[in-house]
Amino acid sequence: MGINVTPLQPNLKVYRADEIKIRIKGYKPSPERLPPGTRVKGMYFNGYPQIVKSEGSKPAYSVKVEKDVMIPTRDGVRLAADVYRPATQSGTFPVLIAFFGWQKDLQEMTRWLRNIPLQEYLDSPLWDGCIEAGDMDFFVSRGYVYIVPEPRNIGKSEGIGHRPSSMWPHPNDTYDVIDWAVRQPWSNGKIGMTGACGFSNTQLEAAEDPHPALRAITPFLNVYPEKGTYGFTGIFSCKMFNVLTGRHGNDSGPVPENTPVPPMMFKLPKEELERRLTEALSHPDIKYNSKWYSLLKYPMRCPVIFDALLESFHPTPPPHKDVRERCQQVAF
Repeated sequence: MGINVTPLQPNLKVYRADEIKIRIKGYKPSPERLPPGTRVKGMYFNGYPQIVKSEGSKPAYSVKVEKDVMIPTRDGVRLAADVYRPATQSGTFPVLIAFFGWQKDLQEMTRWLRNIPLQEYLDSPLWDGCIEAGDMDFFVSRGYVYIVPEPRNIGKSEGIGHRPSSMWPHPNDTYDVIDWAVRQPWSNGKIGMTGACGFSNTQLEAAEDPHPALRAITPFLNVYPEKGTYGFTGIFSCKMFNVLTGRHGNDSGPVPENTPVPPMMFKLPKEELERRLTEALSHPDIKYNSKWYSLLKYPMRCPVIFDALLESFHPTPPPHKDVRERCQQVAF
């Protein structure tokens, strides 16, 4: 005789990541090819020219990987970098550099995921927004060298970071990495920079006083130039709280620094720190929000957030000017 069992939680459902499908199954987006002169009124991106590029280049090389290459800087500190280059004994190639503190070894994950369609990975709850250095296999197989260094005080890189968080490389270090790359036997002396978000910020700063070999930058999805755009807002930036604590999706977030860098409370003059803290902690929108209030009142709960909150309360203008005047995008 069968026994009917009523579950204690009749609405319970087992969560499976592969059941989440935001896009239509089997759909692959592709450009709509139109003959020149076609009227595009009423179509997507109405008014924009629809351009179909010529057929792209094909892979011509396998990829050689060199892990933890130590790059010297002007003050003797060495930065650890992963170098991906065409597996050939001859020839020189243009170099692409992706430089930020989102963990160079994590960026290699794009190689592990090559058999997973990009759209499916981006729609997965396992997507990690920190993987922003780019697709090294795509470029290296087509004749580029790809370098992913880590800033000082991160991973196997030496030294102490210069900012509240070591994730942001100093422009001098970016310059020195480019200078090192130019002098390598596999380099043709032409350097470009790539990568999204934080990697973009490094590019914009590099273009302020560019190395002579820097020929192109691709700073897309950059979140940092907004600082200073709106002036005093009287609120904190919740976005940076989520980014710096790895809470936007399944993100891994920043890695710990080898040597902790003290927050601004240990570096600002006492009077300046007290003035800024008093202003923020007295603001009604902050005073009655226990999360923000406690993060300021107890800085060592999360030092990098302490700095980000105080900075976002009174944004400062970004250091970079119109980089198009300083670093033109030209062909390699």
